Amino acid sequence: SLTPYSCPTSCRYSLPTLPFSAQARSLTNKDCNCLHSKMGHGSGVVFCTTTVNLKADSATPLNEVVHGAAAGTCFVLAAGDYVLSAPIEVTQANIHMTAERMEDGTLCAKLVPSYLTSTKPVLSVSGVGFVMENIVVENSAECETSVAAVTVEGDSDATLSGCCFVGCGGIGLKILGQSTPRIFKCEIQRATYGVIFTGSSTPDMEDCDVHNCGTACKSDEHAKGTVLKCFLHDCSEAGVVAAGQSTTEYKENNIVDTRGCGVLLREKTQARFERNKVSGLHVNGFQAGDDSDAFLLRNRTEGCEGSGIVIYDRATGNFFSNEIERTKLAGVGIRDSAEPIFNSNIIKNCSGSGLVLTGEARGVYSGNIISHNECTGIGLTGDVHALFDGNTVSHNAAYGVWLQDRVRSTFQENVIEGSGMSGMSVNQDADPVVHHNTIRDGLSHGILVHGAAKGHFTANYISGNKSSNVLLTGTSSGIFERNTVWGSPGGGVLIREKSTCSIVANTIERNARANLAVLDEGSPLVLRNVIQDGDGRGIVVTGNGGGEFTENYLCSHALAGVYVGGDSAPWMYYNVIASSGASGLVVEDAAKGKFSHNSICGSSCAAVALQGTSQPELHNNTVLHGGRGGIWIGERAGGVVKGNMVEQGEKAWRVGKNVTAVVDMKTSAVEEVQSMIRQMREGFIDGPIQRAPSTEDRVVLVNNPGDILRCNSDVSLGFSRVPSDPASKGESGWMSKTRSPSPEDGVFQRCPSIANDSLPNMQVPQGSLTIASPQHA
Repeated sequence: SLTPYSCPTSCRYSLPTLPFSAQARSLTNKDCNCLHSKMGHGSGVVFCTTTVNLKADSATPLNEVVHGAAAGTCFVLAAGDYVLSAPIEVTQANIHMTAERMEDGTLCAKLVPSYLTSTKPVLSVSGVGFVMENIVVENSAECETSVAAVTVEGDSDATLSGCCFVGCGGIGLKILGQSTPRIFKCEIQRATYGVIFTGSSTPDMEDCDVHNCGTACKSDEHAKGTVLKCFLHDCSEAGVVAAGQSTTEYKENNIVDTRGCGVLLREKTQARFERNKVSGLHVNGFQAGDDSDAFLLRNRTEGCEGSGIVIYDRATGNFFSNEIERTKLAGVGIRDSAEPIFNSNIIKNCSGSGLVLTGEARGVYSGNIISHNECTGIGLTGDVHALFDGNTVSHNAAYGVWLQDRVRSTFQENVIEGSGMSGMSVNQDADPVVHHNTIRDGLSHGILVHGAAKGHFTANYISGNKSSNVLLTGTSSGIFERNTVWGSPGGGVLIREKSTCSIVANTIERNARANLAVLDEGSPLVLRNVIQDGDGRGIVVTGNGGGEFTENYLCSHALAGVYVGGDSAPWMYYNVIASSGASGLVVEDAAKGKFSHNSICGSSCAAVALQGTSQPELHNNTVLHGGRGGIWIGERAGGVVKGNMVEQGEKAWRVGKNVTAVVDMKTSAVEEVQSMIRQMREGFIDGPIQRAPSTEDRVVLVNNPGDILRCNSDVSLGFSRVPSDPASKGESGWMSKTRSPSPEDGVFQRCPSIANDSLPNMQVPQGSLTIASPQHA
């Protein structure tokens, strides 16, 4: 007695018939699988046994018609508003509701509640197969904010295609239970939440337009499923909220003008975002907090009023190959105890800094490109302890990397170039490990260590920075070991104020002015360095400078190999000073100091010149002068000059008439002097000095602390102003209230303080020395 089924819409797909039950086969002579097949649905088919054509002016409300219908009924709605006297509850299997569109594509069939208030959805589908096409469902005008226009629940595998759901202050579409609906080419608007996925639902939502909502799409609890190629826009709070323990995947969506956040990640969500674009008017593009552990791959965010990505609280997650551009504050901000893996992202053209970490942030940041930002490339404050590996930090207007407070992080294999201010600025009590980086071509200093900062700087390549390659100021006490420092027009290593840094086994060469200079009250340890090929002097010590200089090799400087002036008083012993364009050692003004067991050869002028009212102590030095002058002492010079081995010759000694110095003028045969210098040279070759940094001790891991605490940081995530350079005594203003780290936090054990009267017991890898001008030795 059944009417043979005729599909109300023309099937545009020729697909094999899907499996169906024997009972269904006995009731119909055709299976309608067009919509399910179109959605890629491989199970469950709506089988229509009866077709009912409806008109909007029917005397019986649609809700009553549907309520009394048998399973497998197909309702074809003509154009018009279908006034409902009560909500529609679909519990029969295989109900199909469809309507034709106008010629211009406009929807013309609309479900309109006549009741004013309700705690129930306009249409609900529970645990059955269901199809709805090309129908508008509008919520009650007086509905509560938690009420949806349409709900799909239970284990329903409903298909919603080409429909429009209007929330009217409530929810547009809510998917819950264990339902697996397909939502295709729908429009959802004017809702607190456009779409909510909750329970253990697994919806597939594709090519939908969600707009003019509080939040366009929310996944909560244990929801899964996919949101693909949707347009989420013009919302007041967020484009997407992923919360609970949801694992929903969002792919290739366009999220525009969502005011608050483009995407907000909360609680313990593990949602996945791939190839989405977030743009237009919003504060933050992606914001991940609580204990979220999301996966972001190849997303793009641009034009944020705040930051492109903000990660805070205890959030973790993987952030790979994303692009962040043109944000008003920091491109990416990491704060509190967040600990992401942040790899191969691009952060560029932001009005603030590129990447900022505050509080007790942790994590691994590798392979990122951070360039052309108007403030700092990477800024760390508070108690940050993170690993930065293989990043390119390029052409940022302020600093390349800025560290302050108690930061203890590791930087390895990074390229920092073209910075408007210092390439790396280490301030206050920061204590980083900086290993195997390239820091080059900045407009100011390559590395600036200021305040009470420390740090271990090993095997870095620092070159071409305009003001100087390395500037050490304040009371800093870092260790610089096995670095290559070359080619600065402003100087190689400059040590000022009261810095007591240690300069060990570095190659410092081809810098203008001085390869190494100590000013003010600087008092470094300078040990086993190769200092050569300078356009100015090799080592300069002036002001009230001091320090300990031993076992260094200085060669081929345009001016003096060593210049000591002002009221300085360094201690220099067992150094080789060769091939100086002027004198090998100049001591003048009121300088003092001790100079013993040094070898000085190949100078263009007198090997040693004591001038002014200087009062040095010269003991047991070896001087090979080649007839150009041995030790010359000016008229007013004082001090003690004893036990030195000076090559015989007419110009071996020149002593002024009024000299107050105690002078022991002895000479030795040239062969004896050469033999002594040769022994010194062989000692260097067999010793631990090396010309190039080693690549065998690369750091691969950072030990993060186990007791991660919440941080009440008052630092803005986006530094919209450039901090003033500490070298000019300016105030940075980047203060935060955080705890100090434990000494066990770091992967390196720091070297102890080095007193001026003792040598450190340092194990430096074996290397070799190339003498630049061996003929002079």
